[in-house]
Amino acid sequence: KSESRARIILVTGGLGPTEDDCTREVVASLLNVSLVRDEHYFKKMSCFLEQTQRCMTPAYEKQVFIPEGAVPMINDLGSALGFYIPFKSAMLFVMPGVPKEMKEMFESFVLPQIQLLLPIQDKKPCMKLYTFTGIGEAKIAELLAPLYPLPLGVELAYRVKIAEVHLQLIVSGAEAESQYHRYNTFIEKALRLYIKAYDTETVLENFVKTFQKTGCSLAVAESCTGGLLASQLVS
Repeated sequence: KSESRARIILVTGGLGPTEDDCTREVVASLLNVSLVRDEHYFKKMSCFLEQTQRCMTPAYEKQVFIPEGAVPMINDLGSALGFYIPFKSAMLFVMPGVPKEMKEMFESFVLPQIQLLLPIQDKKPCMKLYTFTGIGEAKIAELLAPLYPLPLGVELAYRVKIAEVHLQLIVSGAEAESQYHRYNTFIEKALRLYIKAYDTETVLENFVKTFQKTGCSLAVAESCTGGLLASQLVS
């Protein structure tokens, strides 16, 4: 389903030597192509194994196969060969699951390709971070359900902290400003009672600002918290 809503698909893992490493087989099956051996990488691995006094086994050889038509991505830190290949309207990148191997391959091969495939946007995306209290993540999602499915270029990302829920609105593309206004207006209207801070502001900062504007005062009596609340309010 990813290809219908994304131009870039990143997959990690399943390229190793064991029976449950079957990512390359699944991709080949989805594309209805055969797996082919990358001869250049096969020779490179054979030389490496010979230098380390090991033999080429079916488990090693399995890792040099990629779907027909795919472009190989050399793994300089391990044995599993990565690859990328067009998948319907998207480009599919498949990398090893080992973190250091994946990171190296992403930086050396994937990122440069993504920069070529995706046009550079002149305008920065429109973003806003909402901080909610007194409401749970599930309830927020329920109130925002009419916004889904989100169109391409619009993202809503949740993050939960103790006593807070953060929601990040990110809108990019040619119609970013109008789309941003529409989604921001809906969120503000649906959740206005629970929004306590925006962007880099904190709930406590806004709390203090409210007291300063209204001229109210606040007395705090603490026991188990040892003055923590008072410290946060005045810091």
